[in-house]
Amino acid sequence: MERWEFCIQSTAKFFKFGLGSLYERSPNRYKARQKNSQVLHEIFNQIRYTFGANLENSRWYPLEIKSQIRAKLSNMTLAVGYPERLLTPAVIDSYYDGYTIFIKDFFKNLQVFTC
Repeated sequence: MERWEFCIQSTAKFFKFGLGSLYERSPNRYKARQKNSQVLHEIFNQIRYTFGANLENSRWYPLEIKSQIRAKLSNMTLAVGYPERLLTPAVIDSYYDGYTIFIKDFFKNLQVFTC
């Protein structure tokens, strides 16, 4: 493994939330995330609507069970992709608040983070 590959892998291992947040906040990812989110919400809402319609048309569920399923359907949410809260720099900063980073000594950082 080349030295630069080792450095990249190590940085990604210890700073995955920070690197992920930086990547997801880039302008290209933002546009792609918005587009994908819209499509996913449309699909999700269609599935939920279809399931609800099938539930209403079914005769073999007892009324009590139908009521519970309706409640679950209305409480369903879509959780796909990178969490929105991790896109906030303040959240990422607070996560890494206790870290001490030695700018000129990569291997000292490895010792600190692996202990």
